[in-house]
Amino acid sequence: MRRRWRSRFSLIASIAVVAVAVGAAVIGGLAGDQERIGSLWVGGTLRADGLEVTEVIDYDFGYQQRHGIYRDIPDLLPGADIVVASPTAPADARVTDSVFDTNVRIGSPSTTVSQRHRYRIDFTLDRQAVVVGGLFSWNVVGDAWTVGIEEVTATVALDRAPSEIRCEYGDPWDARTCTVTEPEPGLLTATVEDLGAGQGITISARLTGEPVAPALPAPPSGPAEDPGTGLLPIALVALGAGLVGSLVSLVLTRRAGREQVWEGGAADAAHGDVDDAMPVTRMSERELRELTTIEFEPPRGMSSVEGGLVLDERVRDHHLTAWLLESAIREEIDIDDGDDPVLHRGSAPAPATVGPVLDTMFGGRSEVMLGSYDEQFTSGWKMLRGTLDDWLSGADHWDRAGHRRRTIVRIASVVLGLVGLGLALWGGAMAITDGSGRLWVVGLGAAVAGAAGAALANSWELLVRTPRGSSLWLLIQSFRRFLHDSEARHVLEAAERGVLRQYTAWAVALDEADALSLIHI
Repeated sequence: MRRRWRSRFSLIASIAVVAVAVGAAVIGGLAGDQERIGSLWVGGTLRADGLEVTEVIDYDFGYQQRHGIYRDIPDLLPGADIVVASPTAPADARVTDSVFDTNVRIGSPSTTVSQRHRYRIDFTLDRQAVVVGGLFSWNVVGDAWTVGIEEVTATVALDRAPSEIRCEYGDPWDARTCTVTEPEPGLLTATVEDLGAGQGITISARLTGEPVAPALPAPPSGPAEDPGTGLLPIALVALGAGLVGSLVSLVLTRRAGREQVWEGGAADAAHGDVDDAMPVTRMSERELRELTTIEFEPPRGMSSVEGGLVLDERVRDHHLTAWLLESAIREEIDIDDGDDPVLHRGSAPAPATVGPVLDTMFGGRSEVMLGSYDEQFTSGWKMLRGTLDDWLSGADHWDRAGHRRRTIVRIASVVLGLVGLGLALWGGAMAITDGSGRLWVVGLGAAVAGAAGAALANSWELLVRTPRGSSLWLLIQSFRRFLHDSEARHVLEAAERGVLRQYTAWAVALDEADALSLIHI
């Protein structure tokens, strides 16, 4: 029963970890899909009357709901013509002029948009705003964008061959140099990635050469292309990878946790001996359970409490109750039944393993009344639980290496689980912006997290029984079947043989007291 409960817990815990991994990936996607400019293409053609500029802005609103965008155009004269268009979003333009720039508010107060949309803005800067004394200097982006720009491509077609070509970007107090190419005379192109909010780009050159007339490349057209994947692919990849990782981990853990059993069949498995040097095989507990028969007596030399601990693999309250019953059988204590049972100190001396517990329970008294809180009895009860825990951890019924493996797996699972969740979170943020090429990070993170969670939840499987432990488990389970299926005649036979009180303790320790109807001593 306990193993079945543990298996269900392992399954539920594994699914929960996978769900957390999926959630981490989705949260990463939501966090990564923030408002930003995916790409900004700017083209300018310098003519005698000014610089004709075309801007193509792929603005990503993420999952925010916005009415539109603001564009502050530096050096634009008041009243200049501005043409705005968008293939997918409202593009009504409201222009406000100021001393240093012109603010263009693009969108609709009654309509909201999200995700990525393309805006095109056409305008002309006065030549004197960009050419002074033969020096061309163009503030391409301005410094008023409140969001970052993933990529800026700036191209300018000059009317004279340039020299002393420079490109700078970043903050005014911390400008960095960017690379400018000249694919043909007078055509300058610069590309800058990851431009921060409020940062700008300036392209400058001396117009000292011969007249030239290069043509700008065609600006991007059509709707904006979003390289991101969206949340659904992220969630599906995380779910699939997490489940696969969890399943593989469960299979491997259960395989590593198969019990050591003497070969040869049910009789050899149950009654073998270490001294016989019998060959050992490995099998699951389900396979081991199929070897159980019916035993009419408990294993010799083993107390009922120890038998219960072998089956349950942890200390439970009915084990402590069985310990009191065995102490009563040995006449170390007497139990008076009733609504409020009373414990009396018995006449038989208690052995070294029992005496300290009883001394603490009674605290110098001759009797203890149960049914209400008693500080001394509670202290003795806790001591008893600790004593049984010590026996359980020190018994040779389990392979010592299993404890080390379990500890290592638990520590590694926690570390790898956190790493996996971090990868899923980061991968989700990358995939939402960079596209499906980042989904492998999501899958890797979810798989690692799922495997780690399953290993942690199923680490109890790594406590492997020794052949002797499996033998005792079979004998105890077989005796438990006898108690569970006992009839009235079996009770009478036990009474006639003087083992009824002993069977009572075993029935309580194995949680079969109700089935045997042996509630009293």
